Amino acid sequence: MPTRLWPIALIIALLASCATASTPKHNTLSIDYLTLLALSREGEDLSQETAWCLIGSTTDSIVQVDGIAAPYIQERSDSTVIFSNCARHKGLVGWYHNHPRGAFDNCAASEGDITTTNEWPDFKIAIISCNGDSFLYWFQGDTVRYRILP
Repeated sequence: MPTRLWPIALIIALLASCATASTPKHNTLSIDYLTLLALSREGEDLSQETAWCLIGSTTDSIVQVDGIAAPYIQERSDSTVIFSNCARHKGLVGWYHNHPRGAFDNCAASEGDITTTNEWPDFKIAIISCNGDSFLYWFQGDTVRYRILP
């Protein structure tokens, strides 16, 4: 790189890093073992969907889930759960729900699941329990889905 262009390249790199720092892209999930066990047990109720608020913290790239808190469940069925009041919990980082056995492609995120995650600003991550023994998760604004298998 010619010497006179080096300062311009440095300024561009600094501006790019400032833009990235203001809107962190989470790409790593860290979940407490006992929390994962609790979610696994919640997923055992395979007749209806249920929801939980995920409590923890975030850094530039990591979403740490340390616990769960109960939302207000307004309605639930074998294919839907409508809930509110997650925002009242300090340390809210995301949400969890289960997909009951027998649901069509029950280990996939529905459009409603994705919309819920992307429209709630505090939801940095979403986790779905499927088949009672495996999990699917994704980060807010992400198109990639990850699986946690037992």
